[in-house]
Amino acid sequence: MTRKQILVRFPKDRGITGQAIQGREVIVVNNGESNISFAAEVDNAVGCAIVHNLMVGACYDRDGSLRGVIQLVNKTHQDEITFQDQREFSNLLSIVAEIIRQLDEVRVVGDISANVNLHLTQA
Repeated sequence: MTRKQILVRFPKDRGITGQAIQGREVIVVNNGESNISFAAEVDNAVGCAIVHNLMVGACYDRDGSLRGVIQLVNKTHQDEITFQDQREFSNLLSIVAEIIRQLDEVRVVGDISANVNLHLTQA
């Protein structure tokens, strides 16, 4: 069974998402698409018709490796994103990064195990 991966690649300095990656910080934009740094091709990965507001953060693990980026777009009822939202989101980013790191390690161990099993059955 083949696992389907969805990756969005873009220059690390592009848009609000690039700013979050470069600055290693959560970026909050309450004026959405009218923000001068907004780049639809990277800051609206989910393809919303209109972006009213967004919060973007990069997931760096404990080793400092970039594991991904999370974008939260259009808070419910078009309310502004608050400092509390930003703080909770920031706490979530490192947790997600560690989960991804650990899953990558499990995948590597699984691949090694499958290769050893394959060689043993062919011997």
